[in-house]
Amino acid sequence: MRSRHWTALLLLFSFSLAPLAADAAPAHATHFTLFSWTWLRAPFAWLAHSEPEEMVCDSPTCRELLNPAGFRTMVFDEPDHGLGLYVQVSGSVQFRSAEIVFAGGEVDRLDLQYAIRSDGVFELRDFGRDRDVLEVHLVARASSPRSLVAVRFGRPLE
Repeated sequence: MRSRHWTALLLLFSFSLAPLAADAAPAHATHFTLFSWTWLRAPFAWLAHSEPEEMVCDSPTCRELLNPAGFRTMVFDEPDHGLGLYVQVSGSVQFRSAEIVFAGGEVDRLDLQYAIRSDGVFELRDFGRDRDVLEVHLVARASSPRSLVAVRFGRPLE
């Protein structure tokens, strides 16, 4: 009797790991997902990490932070659009909050909970669709002697 319970639990668990990317399937396909891992996705989630490359801060969407300066507000006011907003970090940076100002005046305020990120590209916000952004305000401080922060927009592959 116990072996049937364990078998049923094992079967239920294996079905819960089934198609986690249901959106990638054709529209005519039907899926039954017992469990979803979407609750594990953090609002300031890790996107990519690789061996650190020397980041060059040569665009208006890039700022340098120095450790003794403390928290400061960086304003990125180059209008752009994308499916999501990402932050590229070189060095180590602690993020307190962010504001995204969309075309039309809508403002999305994010509490980044003093998250520390180092050397990589990180998702700030997934818009779910292409959106026009007028400004991005980031409140952050350098956790290493010298850090660079750049704002990047996600674009669909063409």
